[in-house]
Amino acid sequence: MKMILSRLKVFTQTYRTNYGNTVNIKLEKADECDAEKIISIRNQCFYDDYVQFGECPGFNIPLDKMKIRIQEGNLFKITIDNEITGDISVHILDSGVHWIGCAAVAKKYQNRGIGSFAIKEIEKKYRSARIWQLETPLSNIRNCRFYEKLGYKVIGEKKLTDKLTLGVFEKRKNTL
Repeated sequence: MKMILSRLKVFTQTYRTNYGNTVNIKLEKADECDAEKIISIRNQCFYDDYVQFGECPGFNIPLDKMKIRIQEGNLFKITIDNEITGDISVHILDSGVHWIGCAAVAKKYQNRGIGSFAIKEIEKKYRSARIWQLETPLSNIRNCRFYEKLGYKVIGEKKLTDKLTLGVFEKRKNTL
């Protein structure tokens, strides 16, 4: 796993925003010093889900747990012009299955292609992945459409509570 992570250090792209200006967007391995900012962005992104469902695994993660996730080497920060604007985590399961544990982009940067950039770069760099999977609330139509636009398909459902049913999404390598 360490060999894979060393190849995944930094991906950079020049990006033209909807406003016509150009920015540098990067996806790079997060450091422990990034933990507070990542928690803040996730709390902003997932607050509505937390309020609606009474729970959300990406919301209000304790600082020590976030630092452990960062140390494990599977959490990448998304930066624009050196400002952290989001993150994405990847978990390598078995038999070529990779799991996107969390993908978050700060609200003021949403709808600009940044989340799509992050997922596409992760998919390209983890070449050993035959299958990508993730979960998102089925009632969050915006998230579902986002993943479907990237080629993910619902392959199952997990009812967690009366209020919360997760869709299990999958993308197979032949569609990457």
